[in-house]
Amino acid sequence: MSFRQVFRMRTGGLGRALTSPVNGVRNFCRDRRGVAAVFVAAAIIPIIAAIGIAADTTLAYLLKSRVSAAVDAAALAGGRAYFKPDAERDQDVLDFFYANYPDGYLGAAIVVPDIQFIDDDPEFDDNDTVRVKVRATMPTKFMRVVGIDDVSVTSEATVTRENSLLDVVLALDVSGSMRDNIDGNSTSVVNDRRISLAKDAAKELVNILFGSNATSNFLRIGVVPWGGKVNITDFGTTYGIDPVSGGAQPPPLFTPDPLGATVDHPFREEHYYFEYDADNPPSRVANPFSSPISPDDSDDRRRYVLKNWTSTIDEVYIAHNSKVPLLSPPTAGWTGCVYARYARTSTNLDDVDDLLLAADDKLAAYDTLAIPPGELAWVGWMPMGSEGEPVSGSADCDMANLNPSHGDDCTPCPSAGITRLTSTKADLITLFENSSAPTNIKAESSVYTNIPQGLVWAWRALMPDKPFTEAAAVVPNTSNFRKRRAIILLTDGANTRRNGDAYNRALDGTSKRDNRLRLIADRIKCKGSFAGDPACEPVDLYTIQFAESSGSLETLMKDVASDPDAVFYYKAPTADELRTAFQEIANNLANLHLSR
Repeated sequence: MSFRQVFRMRTGGLGRALTSPVNGVRNFCRDRRGVAAVFVAAAIIPIIAAIGIAADTTLAYLLKSRVSAAVDAAALAGGRAYFKPDAERDQDVLDFFYANYPDGYLGAAIVVPDIQFIDDDPEFDDNDTVRVKVRATMPTKFMRVVGIDDVSVTSEATVTRENSLLDVVLALDVSGSMRDNIDGNSTSVVNDRRISLAKDAAKELVNILFGSNATSNFLRIGVVPWGGKVNITDFGTTYGIDPVSGGAQPPPLFTPDPLGATVDHPFREEHYYFEYDADNPPSRVANPFSSPISPDDSDDRRRYVLKNWTSTIDEVYIAHNSKVPLLSPPTAGWTGCVYARYARTSTNLDDVDDLLLAADDKLAAYDTLAIPPGELAWVGWMPMGSEGEPVSGSADCDMANLNPSHGDDCTPCPSAGITRLTSTKADLITLFENSSAPTNIKAESSVYTNIPQGLVWAWRALMPDKPFTEAAAVVPNTSNFRKRRAIILLTDGANTRRNGDAYNRALDGTSKRDNRLRLIADRIKCKGSFAGDPACEPVDLYTIQFAESSGSLETLMKDVASDPDAVFYYKAPTADELRTAFQEIANNLANLHLSR
């Protein structure tokens, strides 16, 4: 084979063109081998640019999504922290943003979030708003080929603070230990006392919920001070004294509410006898009805009955300064305390189930003619008699003579009464001022801790049934709004009990009282044995364990709360932690939603 043939074979059309110029050029032009590679080479740059744009665009969308989620979280945090000092609330916004946005995500650089807290924004119907805006710039990976070195995304969120229809009752411990400072030491400095710190924190709750509004159609707050007893008169009033003029109210002191014919009722005499063995005080005889009633039998057993007991009911009294129905007129020295509304259905004083199912833990019928099946006929409470009771064994205390050797037969009634649900901010703020007014909320000596009593009356003040009916009132143009109810229960101590308390020492020992508290809480929350009851209206129950760190009280308060974890249970050993607890509860109660 000649060199020319080999050359043509190796070089194709180009070789033929070189070895035979005329025919070679003609053949070279006709040869189409390798054309695809030329077209691919020509298209490769725009193809790579398109792929790069798609990839960088996808990364930009991922960046936008991550930034938006972090901005939403930050704006909501700003709404919850709205009434904190400026530096604190700004820091909350930043903390939440960076907690939801990883540092260096996709290599993007973040401009410091722009944070705006806006009062009375007309665009949002005079509601307080928070705006958070963030710009992030991300370097491109492929688009650099076409001269685009980076892309930027912007995200903005606005949170509007609005309240749904909300009724809240604060059940505030005013037992003697609330006079101490945080460390549990007695103090004469009023502002250092636990009760003062609790009231300061409660003012923050009011400010957060009301915002800049003096009144609200959507919010009502009530307060129930409690200790061993609850003063069920209106806050700021004294029994028998005209709340306007300050003078004595003219007779009659009671407004009769006739029931018609004489009615048999569960307040039967035998249910109010309590018997003790004087040879071994203060032990209790299991069944005091095993022998004829006598003031002093052969075993030296003594029986006593409530002073105010009556065998029949033909009218119910409404005492001045109180809307609580009473089964008998209170004495002139009555200051607002009543025996818990219960009667025994068993003559066995050790029948714990009977005690736990007592009717003051239920919302039973007020009208004796409309008693639900299986319910007791409740028409009112018994007045506790003259209060104050500074001396053990005093004749003024109904239970004083049960066991004179027992040193804590009696306990005073708190001087501050119940504040019914109100929609006026100033009334509540004034309530929590640390003034020296006689009816100011304050902790008082010799007052012990009866948590079930406080929780029950907070529940009664919250629900629309008698004796407090404020919750039944419907504000015009609010019928389509969702309604929430909540109780905030604050205590600095565990349950205790005394002879002269509202349960007449029917629950000996704190474990029985703790179980009663759990049962009341389950009924309020519609949980436990009450779950699924269509008549049960659940209430959010928040608990605060203040200045007391025992594990047993923590367990109890977690059981009482709607959920054992935050945002329903708070352990607050210090004033700052108490303040934070009230802030978080208030912000949890307030509706925060993303406006855009």
